[in-house]
Amino acid sequence: MEEEGEMLKNAANNAMSIQSQAETLAAKLQESERQLETLIPENQRLEVELQKQQTLYSELRKMRGRGEELDALKESQQVIVSIRREIQPHGLFPLRRKWLSCGRS
Repeated sequence: MEEEGEMLKNAANNAMSIQSQAETLAAKLQESERQLETLIPENQRLEVELQKQQTLYSELRKMRGRGEELDALKESQQVIVSIRREIQPHGLFPLRRKWLSCGRS
């Protein structure tokens, strides 16, 4: 009988220990769920922010290419203006001058 009583006592202690561990784990689970609930909106916000950053980066890359194209166009325009200045004194644009003078009269 004494052995059975001791076994029951040990079983009760084990059950209480398991119960305590279960309660601790349940509390940890609840805390983890609470943290997850707060992290999900933050994760969604960061995802939207990342998409914005990727879009801006893509646009910046496009603009860099356009800048080089604009620089090339400006350089071409400067060359054309320079060539025209060199050619005009030699009278190589007489038709244009005549056309302009006809339009004014």
